[in-house]
Amino acid sequence: MSAEEWRPADTDADDSASPRDLADLARAGYVILRQPFMQVMFEVHHLADRPGYLVDYLFPAHREPGSISPGASLSFGETLTSGSRGLGLVIVTRAGVAAESRRQYISGPQPECEVDDNAELDSRIFRGIARPNPTFMYETAWRYEGLICIDPLVSSLRAWHCRMMREIINYISLLANEEKSPILSLQSPAHIPPRDLTMGPRTVTDEENTLTPSSSLAIRFTIAIQDPSAKLVMRLSNRLERYCQAHGLGLWLADTRIGSRQGNWRYVCAPDPNISTPPLASRDRGARQVKWCMPVTLVGPARVGSTHALTTFLSQYGDVGIAACSAVPLDDLLFIHLELSIPDISEKLSVRAVSKEQAQRSSALLPSEALAQMLEVVGHGRRTDPQHTTALVDQAGDYRCLIGPARQVRHDDENRRMAIWFSWQTQGIEPDLAIPLQGLFEALADVKLIRRRGEKFDWSRSSPMLDYLVCRNSEDSVLRCRGKLSVLRDESLARYPDNALESRPTNLCVAIEEAWRARTMRGDRRALRGMTVAWREPWLGHWSLSL
Repeated sequence: MSAEEWRPADTDADDSASPRDLADLARAGYVILRQPFMQVMFEVHHLADRPGYLVDYLFPAHREPGSISPGASLSFGETLTSGSRGLGLVIVTRAGVAAESRRQYISGPQPECEVDDNAELDSRIFRGIARPNPTFMYETAWRYEGLICIDPLVSSLRAWHCRMMREIINYISLLANEEKSPILSLQSPAHIPPRDLTMGPRTVTDEENTLTPSSSLAIRFTIAIQDPSAKLVMRLSNRLERYCQAHGLGLWLADTRIGSRQGNWRYVCAPDPNISTPPLASRDRGARQVKWCMPVTLVGPARVGSTHALTTFLSQYGDVGIAACSAVPLDDLLFIHLELSIPDISEKLSVRAVSKEQAQRSSALLPSEALAQMLEVVGHGRRTDPQHTTALVDQAGDYRCLIGPARQVRHDDENRRMAIWFSWQTQGIEPDLAIPLQGLFEALADVKLIRRRGEKFDWSRSSPMLDYLVCRNSEDSVLRCRGKLSVLRDESLARYPDNALESRPTNLCVAIEEAWRARTMRGDRRALRGMTVAWREPWLGHWSLSL
């Protein structure tokens, strides 16, 4: 059964409507009036995460000849990038498809996605179109943000970690689904907040001691609530706190007091390995190390309940976990990316399960059918629970399912890396992230964090990694971006004195920001502004808010 044969099920409508709902409905109607047959072009990269992937893909000066397929557009608009432990993802919606619009006017059945296995970049690239949901409005919604941590200092990913991650995502999506609220973002691994210091005099060394690893085994989430109330917030917070305490998980909630910025957190409870580890690690080979993961991305119109239906469907396969995840709406499309940890999978077996041709055929199937076929080929049978399958068809029957290839998990010590946050804003007829990103990486080379080999960057395992980046296009062709780099802590800070007025992480970030601004002035990039670099997220500029 193909996705074109799917028809949405009838749902009971809520007769109540607030002024905010009516305003969003009017805005959606205006968008539909201007663009009646919208389809958004997208590109999804499943890749082996490494330093410099996005730079090599975007910038011809740093790219090997012939590494990009002919006719591929390199103009990036709304974008999500994430990577950790050798598992990488790039998602982009295309800019400049139609006049003053990123949407293409095409009606009729959706074709299969184009699949390109790029050996030079070690990535599988999917290109296709999907119908957005212009009624998915959240600009005026209040954001409920939290962070749940399984283990802040884990160095080796185990099977029980992945199964617990699947259960946590399912619980978060259940809370959002019960409140009929959309999930605006899911991200794992995530950076946990710096450790708080006791009150009293502090030295620059004390500040440096608050640093936490760039990426931890944690999941960060944001839920949009259209009609917030103290009662609703307390109910969600209490349920999350009870869940985390029962399972030995750490919990932080966003500080929503006036004047607080994104990245300010309120500590609720700490992770307790004595509760979380023994029950899961001792059963069903839960302590084994995860060696391979299968990347899966669902693309379709953003709507409430899609993530919960997907994780509930996967719960039928008890030993299939989630090693990493990224979920975000871009251009009214919802992208749900999961790195599935599948026991006993190998590269040879995964090639047979999701070859280039099979991946192309699966992109036109129902997600439930595509996932069931893949899991059956890798030896996990076919689960036919009609309730779970029907729920996924109802919520995501018109989604594209992009699968494979399997990627090997890297078990390096991620605790040696520290986080560096950055943000910018750019404006133009066709805003693109390539220009500011190029300036940022050139600035990293100027401060000796990246080596050069002639005109190209000389990438190595010690080079900065782009852990996370999200770009959104707002009104008046303004592209706003926020991201996180990870750098080797000791090597990056060694060149700065530890007895200076400011701490070494602050001096490092100041040096990067000054070099970035100098590069911008040298290139006369007047539309680029608001560049900020900081080792704490809430210290970013105000351009980075509400992403």
